[in-house]
Amino acid sequence: MPDKPQENDKKAKIGLVEIMLIMMLVGLVFVFIPPYFQMRADEAQEVIDRERFDLAMQTVRQIIEKAEEYKKTDEFGDYPILIEVLNVTAPDTTFFTYMLEAEDLSIRAISKTSFGKEGIKVIYSMPNKTYEIDDPAPKIKPVIKDSWLP
Repeated sequence: MPDKPQENDKKAKIGLVEIMLIMMLVGLVFVFIPPYFQMRADEAQEVIDRERFDLAMQTVRQIIEKAEEYKKTDEFGDYPILIEVLNVTAPDTTFFTYMLEAEDLSIRAISKTSFGKEGIKVIYSMPNKTYEIDDPAPKIKPVIKDSWLP
């Protein structure tokens, strides 16, 4: 007579299908959860970069106003050649340096390494009254978005 297994001898077997399902669930967790946290960190850093850029744009606006006032009072109606002539009150130079270009009559705000990336230029053309962003490495963060410009 063949031996019949008794009911209390049954063992729970995990088959190949169950193992694959568990591995798929674990994989899904690792596919979706870490990128979510990275996205949140990127958004927080973008807010910080935007605040730093807004500080720089306040200084650029002051320079623009002073340059327009200078042009009105200049006997030849020219824009100033040097930024020091404008007497801009407390320019924020923590993240950007500012300069006037006499050749193309533009105001340039150039980012420093303290901004996160050195060499991003925000150029304001005084005759055309337009902004332009010149980023030497636009694929590397931080970046200045066109939507941030006034």
